[in-house]
Amino acid sequence: MDEQFYSLPLVASVPDQDMTIGFDGNFFSVRVFFSTTTHLWWLELSSVDMAVTLSQIVLRPNVMHGLSGKVPGYAGSASIGMVTRRSSAIYGSIDAFAGDFGLFIADTVTV
Repeated sequence: MDEQFYSLPLVASVPDQDMTIGFDGNFFSVRVFFSTTTHLWWLELSSVDMAVTLSQIVLRPNVMHGLSGKVPGYAGSASIGMVTRRSSAIYGSIDAFAGDFGLFIADTVTV
């Protein structure tokens, strides 16, 4: 068993971004936004039609959050989180995804 990481495309220095992703046959909306009052990055998972917000998660460097139970119909081992790309990375910045950090989805793969 091996873990595979997939980078999710974020535009550097944009404080509020939405995207729709498909993973393991499931589709859902992902919103990543920066709170200027708390200087925290947030991840919001929603149904594809944006009618139901499933989960709001504070993104912390190198902390992966399991998707099982947060996405309807998904009971797999996938997780999503913010990963540090540089050792001198600054988390509480609107520019965090301008090279210092990346948003990744990971899953266990059996070969």
